[in-house]
Amino acid sequence: MKTDYQLIEKEREQRVMEAIRLKKPDRVPVISGIGYFPAKYTGIDCTAAWYDGEAWLKAYRRTLTDFQPDMIHQQGFTSGKGLEYLKPRITRWPGYGASPNHSHQAIEMEIMRADEYHLFLNDPGDYFFRVNLARLAEETAGLEKLPKLDDIGFGMFGMQPMCEALAQPETARAIAAM
Repeated sequence: MKTDYQLIEKEREQRVMEAIRLKKPDRVPVISGIGYFPAKYTGIDCTAAWYDGEAWLKAYRRTLTDFQPDMIHQQGFTSGKGLEYLKPRITRWPGYGASPNHSHQAIEMEIMRADEYHLFLNDPGDYFFRVNLARLAEETAGLEKLPKLDDIGFGMFGMQPMCEALAQPETARAIAAM
């Protein structure tokens, strides 16, 4: 037996799918990218999305209950305090470089250089870990000091270059920050 919630969910899904199939639904479906609207709607600062999970959840629930969208595009938020430890170079958010009542901001910077595409295509994991992450935040910059894992070899001969890299203060700081 389906719960009331399951019936409502099925009804909303059917409404959206009928519109996609160019059929006439019972009403026009509402699909919303909700972003920071719950903060504005409930009168709290946008910083709650990053620093006050309980207030943000309460605002989100009230907004969804009052507006009853058929579907939403939910923007993921994470701990602002946790991100602060990394000192990101590519973004600012309410409470960290952006006004408490404004959206987050992307800070443009060249992360992948034109002459590095081959590095990414040949070994995406290595590129992401040693190059990309090293550029995204101040506190992860030391990751660039790590040797490419494919190049260090096995056993004792592989351990030495890795230990040398891990012993460098910049690398130790990056690992501690993560």
